[in-house]
Amino acid sequence: METHARIHPVLRVMLVNLIGCVVVPLALLGMTEGVLRLCGYGHSTRFYRPCERNGVKGHCENQRFSWLFFPPALARTTEPFFLPAEKGSNTFRVFVLGGSAAQGVPDTAYSMARMLDVMLRVRYPGRRFEVVNAAMTAINSHAVRLIARDCLDLDPDLLIVYMGHNEVVGPYGAGTVLTRRVPPRWRIRLELFVKSTRTGQLLSGWFGRRGAPTHWRGMEMFIAQQIRSTDPLLEKVYGNFSENLDGICSSAARAKVPLVVCTVGSNVKDCPPFVSLHGVGMPTDQIAAWQEAFDEGQQCEQAGIWARAASNYARAAQLDPGHAETWFRLGTARWAAGRRDPVTASVFDEARDRDTLRFRADRRINALVWSNESRGAVIADAAAGLAAAAPGGVPGASLFYEHVHLTFTGAYTVAALLAAKIAQMQPSWQAARAVPSLDECAAALCFTPWDEYRVMKDVLNTYLRKPPFTGQSGHSNLVARIDAAVQQMFRALTPIVLAGVEHTYSAAIARAPDDYQIRLACSKFLLAAKQDREASLRELLAVQELIPENADVYESIGKVYLALQRHDKALDAFQHARELSPASATLCNNVGIAYTLLGDRAAAERMFRHAISLDPGNAMSHNDLGTVLFQDGRVDEAIKAFNDALACDKDSAQAHSNLGLAHARKGEYAAARVQYIEALRADPDDVQALVGFGVLCVQDARYDEAIPLLERALKNSSDNPSIAKMLATARALRERARIHAVPLNPNAGSGPKL
Repeated sequence: METHARIHPVLRVMLVNLIGCVVVPLALLGMTEGVLRLCGYGHSTRFYRPCERNGVKGHCENQRFSWLFFPPALARTTEPFFLPAEKGSNTFRVFVLGGSAAQGVPDTAYSMARMLDVMLRVRYPGRRFEVVNAAMTAINSHAVRLIARDCLDLDPDLLIVYMGHNEVVGPYGAGTVLTRRVPPRWRIRLELFVKSTRTGQLLSGWFGRRGAPTHWRGMEMFIAQQIRSTDPLLEKVYGNFSENLDGICSSAARAKVPLVVCTVGSNVKDCPPFVSLHGVGMPTDQIAAWQEAFDEGQQCEQAGIWARAASNYARAAQLDPGHAETWFRLGTARWAAGRRDPVTASVFDEARDRDTLRFRADRRINALVWSNESRGAVIADAAAGLAAAAPGGVPGASLFYEHVHLTFTGAYTVAALLAAKIAQMQPSWQAARAVPSLDECAAALCFTPWDEYRVMKDVLNTYLRKPPFTGQSGHSNLVARIDAAVQQMFRALTPIVLAGVEHTYSAAIARAPDDYQIRLACSKFLLAAKQDREASLRELLAVQELIPENADVYESIGKVYLALQRHDKALDAFQHARELSPASATLCNNVGIAYTLLGDRAAAERMFRHAISLDPGNAMSHNDLGTVLFQDGRVDEAIKAFNDALACDKDSAQAHSNLGLAHARKGEYAAARVQYIEALRADPDDVQALVGFGVLCVQDARYDEAIPLLERALKNSSDNPSIAKMLATARALRERARIHAVPLNPNAGSGPKL
């Protein structure tokens, strides 16, 4: 007689519940994931992707990797690379990982990775080197951990990590705007896993993250995220950094790949704190005493009595040790008084560590880097190396453009330190010569006088003229000093110097025709310095052949085609760029501009509205939409669009000028005058505003005001015949002031500006 085991009723209920609550949902999720993958929905979240170049199979950068950490509209990208799937037997493959400082911002052509590549090739000419710049702006250890994991799949011989500055403001940091702030580590891991699935990407596309920014505004986005040095959240940040760094070390050790981890340097001498706050709950009488000591320090500083200023600032620092600006003033006073010693260096470090906008790694971060020496990592003390290279042992403007981004000299200093570490790790290698000099590296990377000017001008306009730098003490003096230096660099660019720069680029391209960075820099030079659009386009097309799936290159090609009046070609280039980066509102906007210039206003309007849906805070898209509406005769709608642009950027000269033109078209001359004045306040050389305001002044018989405006407009428009005619009319009217005014069109201009 057969017997059958019976399941206890309670167990039966539990089993049914388990199947209903766990197994069935998991099965449905699995089916959904499979269907989405079969349909081609979503994207890989690995750092690399398979690709093929000239019939050679290999691996390239995945430009959508950063979507794990950023909203697509804000996604940052790494530098393009191609690695053959089959690495040569004599090839040494290096990956440099980290944030924007490691990437080489403000210009990655002169990054520490590029510098290291030059040094290794020169020292060991018998070997082949592949140095991959795997760093990325705004990321921190949460992202670097995943990048390191993926790079270990690509047969590396060495990983180099230079990170730490973005631990607070980067993804999952205590002061970020990009993700949730310091959630538990298990939740971070779960969230990243879900985003790596097609199902998670579908849900993310539907719901997104409420309140996430839609427009990249750089460091300005983080101004409200102030974190004191005593904030308990920092301990979680340090814990995450340590755990992620440990994960990188463990992964490298398991793969038997050598790992170099760097301490990171920052500008402490010439970069004041961004924001300083008093201690929490500090009594009012103590604040008053601090203020008195601080004011006395400032008075002595202004009088040049530095020793006494230092004494007063030291007293203020004792009263409020959490106030970053006090420490910075103390360091500056000690330095000016000639006390250039380790104590002064530590005072500057204290000022950085107390800064509540934490864009610079503090001493605790670098201490955690050192703790990984026992886990098998080789430590490269870049912070100490930069200090040793700085005058007086305190890193400043000679090594950093602003707060953390390395100058050419700074990048050279770190790269030389890394080259020395590699030499120690590879004792069997026979170096053909010493590390190449700074000038030799500049020649190899084509860092010419033109590029020095171009990069410094970009730093001034992209960083130093904008928040949070505008809130630093001494900001106006700093900007004036840098601006004077930039102007001096420009004046030094004589025709002979520019001819030498052109020759340098030609020789470099002949020597290394596959170096897309040199060709890209050459295209910028030819366009901006030589105004040779055709030659610039040729270099860009060569770059496109070298890195065929890069949206930025296609965008640059499209802009040159626009300048050449080849609008159909520009449209093709922008469309191709948009296919590669569909979440980019800027690229969508560029497509709209091309349609506008081709006369297809309906298509242009659709593209501008789509760009606004991707990034509602982009003033340019609102302005360009208004331009198309104005051209279509829909002036009231255009006025609304221009006002929307000003709501996004109140200092947009184009939007003010276009709004003035629209009001003038409606006969609302008083309103037009207000907008032209605002446009000229934002940009004194805006031609449309100069003409519009000048014509309104002529209408009011204010010829003495009108003529200088029209003269400036004529000068800035390369002697436009229409403006010359208006100016001649205004001058004639002034001479015949008693005769009725010859009518001028108050709607002067061909239309609003894109």
